[in-house]
Amino acid sequence: QPTALVVTWSATPGASAYVEYGYDDGYGTFAPATVGADGEARAVLLGLQADTDVHLRALTRLDGEDSWSAVESARTGPLPEGLPSVEVLSPADPSLPEAFALLTVLEGATGTGALLVVDRDGHPVWWEQIDTYPPLAAHRTPDGTGVAYLVGDPNEADAAEVHRLSFDRATRVSLPAPGGHHDLVALPDGVLAVVTTDVRTSDGLTVI
Repeated sequence: QPTALVVTWSATPGASAYVEYGYDDGYGTFAPATVGADGEARAVLLGLQADTDVHLRALTRLDGEDSWSAVESARTGPLPEGLPSVEVLSPADPSLPEAFALLTVLEGATGTGALLVVDRDGHPVWWEQIDTYPPLAAHRTPDGTGVAYLVGDPNEADAAEVHRLSFDRATRVSLPAPGGHHDLVALPDGVLAVVTTDVRTSDGLTVI
């Protein structure tokens, strides 16, 4: 993902670790890091604009004492060709707690589409281009680490699939969902539930 940065450094096992980052030396955003038994600290920075310089520094906290790394900078990669663009017609209310929006985009001419996460200004900061079936619905997973989405052909009900994809793309699950349509929900225990069709006969009538 061109707009994701992976930051690693050496830390003392048992320490708390973070990365502070931003588009200028004011930073402003913290991302938690994991510290392995071997002392490697690792953080994934998400929600970044493409083709943009990012300033960052690592923080390690142990026994109440903070240790900062030197300031580093990195540049995110470009947007892929063919990615849909978003135009913001009205500025977002600054009091809204969410800084990002998850969108499903359908390309009518090809029957494909994309998932887009955009920031308040409409800049894509994460995406998944889908070249099989159009996306029917998408939601952030309960743990906030990724998205669950449903794809399918409106004319071929048995072709539906459900997917769970982490924002860092380290985890991807794809499952068939025959008859799935309209919406899905990701449950806290990892189960993906979809709306589907149940055909029954009642008093001689077919009920869907």
